[in-house]
Amino acid sequence: MINVADMQLTTGLFVFFLVLDRTFCQSGVSKSDLGILYKAFVSELSYFEREVDRLDSDAVLGLRIADAYTRRILEDAERGKIKLKSDVYKNVTDILNRVTFILGKILLRVQANDPFFYPALNSQWTYYKPYQFRQQVDVAEKQTLSPDEEERFPVCVREIVGSRNRKACAISHDCKETMMTKGASNTALYYQAMYFVLGEISGCLSTITSTLRISKKDLSDHLQEICAASYHSVMWLNFRESGDPDGLMMILRLSFSCGLLGYHEILEDRGLSNAVWWQLRSGCYGDYTRVGEAKKQDDVAASKKELKSYLGDGCFSDVTGVGLGLLAVYLRWVLDPPPQVQPLDLLIGAHEDAQTVSLYMYALLVLTFALTIVARKHIMEMLTTFYVILFGQKRRR
Repeated sequence: MINVADMQLTTGLFVFFLVLDRTFCQSGVSKSDLGILYKAFVSELSYFEREVDRLDSDAVLGLRIADAYTRRILEDAERGKIKLKSDVYKNVTDILNRVTFILGKILLRVQANDPFFYPALNSQWTYYKPYQFRQQVDVAEKQTLSPDEEERFPVCVREIVGSRNRKACAISHDCKETMMTKGASNTALYYQAMYFVLGEISGCLSTITSTLRISKKDLSDHLQEICAASYHSVMWLNFRESGDPDGLMMILRLSFSCGLLGYHEILEDRGLSNAVWWQLRSGCYGDYTRVGEAKKQDDVAASKKELKSYLGDGCFSDVTGVGLGLLAVYLRWVLDPPPQVQPLDLLIGAHEDAQTVSLYMYALLVLTFALTIVARKHIMEMLTTFYVILFGQKRRR
């Protein structure tokens, strides 16, 4: 018989193991606990408020997506499509109010400094695509593009957004061919996806679809190819885990652009933890190796684009806009998750997973060892009994 002390030790270890199991199984974000994601929002919006006079239209892109997504979440909650607890509803409302306030201030600057983009950014967006699964498609091999060819991608995005200034949508032959390029680089993939996102926001979706149909090309198939290639790129960049700041910023860009198109699989794995933990201490997004570095206007080694986008202290205006927009995409992903995705355990990254597994296995070994000590007498009795049964019977024969 196991004595009382043995029973107490066994029971205590079992309770410890059960509590450990429940603790790690319940870790992460839930619909009633969005503290970490909310904190990331507040931190970035505070950065926007401090730097409102230096941010450009790239940053306003993130604000417009945050505005559209928070409004839609609250509308769906009011219609009963999704259920939010009162504190979560309040937090989402607070985010929307701050976004609205910042937009009111920053749009005045955009109107003066970037009148080309201003018409597209001056009105509310309702862009909110349904979730869709990424189909298994053949991903074209990456092409080597010249600098001039690479530069055409952002130029074409600017062209389609500028359609808001005109009565007709501007889709040049060169941009149509550029945006239908297969096997583009990761940077070009981002601009390809955003071309079609911003094209729809600018009211050019029907024109784009008709233009492609004339060339016997299907937009939905092309978007599948873009986001399948983006998905594989993100998985590869995550797998490398090199900590390369350019790779980290590329993961944010590709996750944001294809997340906007509804391809939710690119948001899974460690995506939400990345979006939260890669935020720099000031609240912006950019290159963590340059934190504390001031912007140098006379740095001849820097490109003209970087001089325009780099804000100092590691922050880039365009990546900061992407970061805010991606937080909004994840807010929807948590509160109104796609099929087969549970709104739990979303903030555990690979490092935390490894620690969890290691501690879990260690506890299991400790429990096994302890139970072995507790039951050692009984184990010896069982071994002796088996020995007698097996070898004793042989002697009697």
